[in-house]
Amino acid sequence: MDSFDAKNIISDREMILLLKSILDSINEGVIACDSEGKIILYNRCLEKLEGRSRVDILGKHLTEVYDITTENSEQLTALKTGKPILDENLNYIANGKEMHVVSSTFPLKGKNATIAVYSVSRDITGIRSLLLRSIDIQGKSRDDFGKEILKNGTKYNFSDIVGNSKSIIKVLNEAHKAAASSSPVLIYGETGTGKELFVQGIHNAGINYKEPFVAVNCAAIPDSLLESLLFGTVKGAFTGAEHSPGLFEQARKGTLYLDEVNSMATSLQAKTLRVLQEMKIRRVGAQNETPIHCRVISSTNVDPWQCVEENAIRKDLFYRLAVIQIFLPPLREHIDDLKSLTDHFLTKYGRIFGKHVTGISDQLITILKEHTWPGNIRELEHLIENSLAMMEKEECVLTIDDMPQSLIFRSNNRFSKNLIGKRSTLAEILANVEKRTILNALNEHDWNVSRAAKYIGIGRQNLQYRMNKLGISRMEHKNSENQYGF
Repeated sequence: MDSFDAKNIISDREMILLLKSILDSINEGVIACDSEGKIILYNRCLEKLEGRSRVDILGKHLTEVYDITTENSEQLTALKTGKPILDENLNYIANGKEMHVVSSTFPLKGKNATIAVYSVSRDITGIRSLLLRSIDIQGKSRDDFGKEILKNGTKYNFSDIVGNSKSIIKVLNEAHKAAASSSPVLIYGETGTGKELFVQGIHNAGINYKEPFVAVNCAAIPDSLLESLLFGTVKGAFTGAEHSPGLFEQARKGTLYLDEVNSMATSLQAKTLRVLQEMKIRRVGAQNETPIHCRVISSTNVDPWQCVEENAIRKDLFYRLAVIQIFLPPLREHIDDLKSLTDHFLTKYGRIFGKHVTGISDQLITILKEHTWPGNIRELEHLIENSLAMMEKEECVLTIDDMPQSLIFRSNNRFSKNLIGKRSTLAEILANVEKRTILNALNEHDWNVSRAAKYIGIGRQNLQYRMNKLGISRMEHKNSENQYGF
């Protein structure tokens, strides 16, 4: 079989137009220059990031556009050496705007020399701002809900943990013992089980509770940025780099919390292991090492042994991090705490929304206990927040009527039976069953109305009429799913 040849389909000119269109459609900034350093390509994403127009950029030399020299420019260095420069942190000013990007630069080689270079950049300005805000939050006195933030950067103690079940009491006892030790702790729990609440509790119950608590989510940050955040930088380590202490240093004698540590790149795990073994760090670009004194607590939302088996966590790092291991049970395994958790969130959001809710109906508690809670306590909190926001001001008891429809349609058969058994008219019961049936059919057939109509045995126009009558729309259903994560 002959190999595929694009020239048989489109001309070279059309191919160039296609590639230019693709470059203008991607979410990464792309810039290219010729062998003399003059800019020959500047895509639309980079225009938006830097606030410039390519009309003013193309044809100019790199040093005319950017505050760089031939010594510190990634593109000019790649032109000279013919070697790629990967995942560089760049901080620079573009059109009066401070930029923070992760950039990779690649040479394009001809027969005897490098004829051009191009760089692909990903904007991390927003991520960096959020990280700095989370680090600086210890300067605040209260969070957005009025919860007091302690001077060490925390806002939770063990007293904030709600629950009296055997499993929660067991975990609390383990956490108290961990607080009395200085050994590294690894906490495993599904998403939404309250890992950081326990981590902050351990910090605040320890002897160094007055020292800083610093947290970082390893899954939310690009690897190249995470390295400089953890270990710090020295001036000149990369373009725009300044002398800056990393999180290991900022934690001083306190706690550094590595959330979702299983998402950390293997190369970075090796450096972190060395830090934990030697209790010294070397800033990016530095020649000498600096002693550190913080305690490290880490967490995963996946079974840590599974992470080790799948090489998501190095085995040697795992043993160093998991000197003490604590497992947080999912809500379905301590469902007896649901009533006290619900009352806690009713009080919290009742205060925020200015509503006086005295409790929750027994019928609703029974129904909620039958839910599997894939999002755990966080899912319950979001559910209560939504329900209180939609309640009438004169209502004082939370009932099934206050629950969002998304919970109803994602629940099991026992839930559905309880729903039909609640105090409703026949018309209301039939409407609920009809809506649930239509939604199930639409979801089953990826919201193709024709196929869904055929599936439930009615015509397309009939189904559209019923969807309009019952207020069913894909956007409304998608929003409700996204909001609660059910």
